[in-house]
Amino acid sequence: MNEEDDTLEIFTSFFDHFLANVAGEDESKKLFRIHRYQPARSIEIESTEYRLISGIVKTGSYGYESDIVNKNGNIITHHRTSEEAELLPFYFLVAIPRNKDEGIVILQSFKQYGIKKIFTENFENYFKSERAEYKIEINDLIPEKLLTELLERGSVTKLRYISFKQPVDLADAVDTEDHEEDPNLKAELILSEKKGIISGVVNSIKGRLPYKKGQNDDPLKKLIEITSFEYDTVKIEVRVNGKYRNIDLCDLGNIRPTMNITGDVVFLNSGHPEFDSINQIAIDLFKELASGLGIESGISA
Repeated sequence: MNEEDDTLEIFTSFFDHFLANVAGEDESKKLFRIHRYQPARSIEIESTEYRLISGIVKTGSYGYESDIVNKNGNIITHHRTSEEAELLPFYFLVAIPRNKDEGIVILQSFKQYGIKKIFTENFENYFKSERAEYKIEINDLIPEKLLTELLERGSVTKLRYISFKQPVDLADAVDTEDHEEDPNLKAELILSEKKGIISGVVNSIKGRLPYKKGQNDDPLKKLIEITSFEYDTVKIEVRVNGKYRNIDLCDLGNIRPTMNITGDVVFLNSGHPEFDSINQIAIDLFKELASGLGIESGISA
């Protein structure tokens, strides 16, 4: 897109439209509206200017009846009709770079609920109606690409070999003292980084992603002398900018680029995150993702 036809303007128009209007299709029986958003602010990452817009989406389903009960007295306080919907708030952050054709979108999930599908579908439809000559796609970050970036920018602190069937004698399973036991659920061999040994081995698998357990010349199996310990998965702990990420190397295909912030965010009495708290965490995560993800230049997004 050119300077006169910036995606920032389309996002702003989209947010303004759904501040005043509610989207609700009979087929999905879901409502969607923008509750609030902050005007764009600029942040520079590696000589690229990103314009950040953050806010709150509210969405919920209708089409069925239910009773709302007060937990203290088991009293029905409201009977919800099939025309009513419980609207839950979800945080979002959109980062739109200049002179690039890819940006970053961060969306909050809450318990089993999320807004990726309804947010992306509504924006893609709106974008198509406003700029039919262009095409936009919102996809998950490629897990292998994300993992490689984390490995290159972070430091590996632990490898955890996990078995869901505990060996008869865990002490004889590996020739090292760095292991822990869980007699009730699973057994783990936990290796901490010492003298760059783990990092050296992990560096050797970067060009062989996705990693598969048991592959020929498996560097993670050679790291320690495994005998009777048959592991089901290997998890790697990476520290990036003081924060830790745990990734299951044996299941890269199912990696979701998510981050659990329950322990870091400040919650209101409503049970939902305080906006400033989740906003700062999202901005920090954006900076982490934007640093070196290989976003291609060439057109203004």
